[in-house]
Amino acid sequence: VAAAQLPLLLQTLLWSGVLQLHGRVNAAAAAPLCGNAILTVVAGAMAASGALTPFRALTLWVSVNAVTWGVLLVAGRAIGLAGGHAEVSTARASIAFGVKAYVGVTFFFLLLRVDQVLVERIVGPVGLGRYSLAVALAELAWLATDPFAASVLHHQVVADERDDGVLGD
Repeated sequence: VAAAQLPLLLQTLLWSGVLQLHGRVNAAAAAPLCGNAILTVVAGAMAASGALTPFRALTLWVSVNAVTWGVLLVAGRAIGLAGGHAEVSTARASIAFGVKAYVGVTFFFLLLRVDQVLVERIVGPVGLGRYSLAVALAELAWLATDPFAASVLHHQVVADERDDGVLGD
């Protein structure tokens, strides 16, 4: 279920970026905000009633992502950025890229987690809990600073407007 929504999530990112580039930052920010507000309220109500299961949470997450995508698409159509027909070649290219990206990200996170199997065997579950907390905190610091590190790459810092096509590819 999570993998099936990858094309939807890629389009959500695309439409959010397109709207931002066309000065519609509020619309781009409002769609995920509304979607996550709905997710929080419904998941909270389901959890309070004892009806929240892992599969229901995943299904709810997919539904909210679909709503977010729909809101972004409607906002794009309202300002004339989205047409009424699908571009099959673009969809194929997007799906092909999305599958490769998904597999890459999956292996990346598996690589980050494979050490936990070894640690649990060596120090037991209590030690693994401490280790997992320490690693999670370290990853937060790394993930928070990684975009800043990428944004100060020399070729990006010295680029001007004529280089935007080259840097975008």
